[in-house]
Amino acid sequence: MDMELEALVGYFDDENSIPGIEVKVIEYDPSKHIPGHEWLKERGADIIYSSDPNAIETLKPRVDEDQTVAFASSAQSILLENPGYAFTAGTYPVDLYYTFLDWIAENDWDYATKGPAKIGMGGWTTVINVAMAEGMERYCVENPERFEWAGSYLTDGGFNWAPEVDALKDCDYVFPPTGGYVPFVKEY
Repeated sequence: MDMELEALVGYFDDENSIPGIEVKVIEYDPSKHIPGHEWLKERGADIIYSSDPNAIETLKPRVDEDQTVAFASSAQSILLENPGYAFTAGTYPVDLYYTFLDWIAENDWDYATKGPAKIGMGGWTTVINVAMAEGMERYCVENPERFEWAGSYLTDGGFNWAPEVDALKDCDYVFPPTGGYVPFVKEY
């Protein structure tokens, strides 16, 4: 995503897309949301983009207060409820999983003869994972003939997935962690 941002900004400047304005990318460590925000403000940043979807929840009150426009890589509920100066450059994860589960039901799982598929997820407790779990659970509740929700087993970090794997071992489909994928699969 960062390389695409660099390419997009280069294109804007090459094409003079915003006459009289030069756009440039100033990078900061996205894991340091608040210090990064302050550092960017000190350097005169007018727009902040973070490929870390968790950044927007932390930065939203700050960008609303100082009226700096911020973009996140995916939409979080906070953006939909009260957008202010924070926007999304991507999709809303809750909705993505409606499409994902609909595709499984129509193309992979024969729920008409097998009954509902049992599905769950493991991962870290991040804003995006909570949103993904919310979307999958909502789909399962609305479509009980297709899926049974086994739950989301989220942890605050680490790579020991034994409890999560144990909780998900009887599932027909498991959405694995986006971080720590390899240790999760080995444990599973």
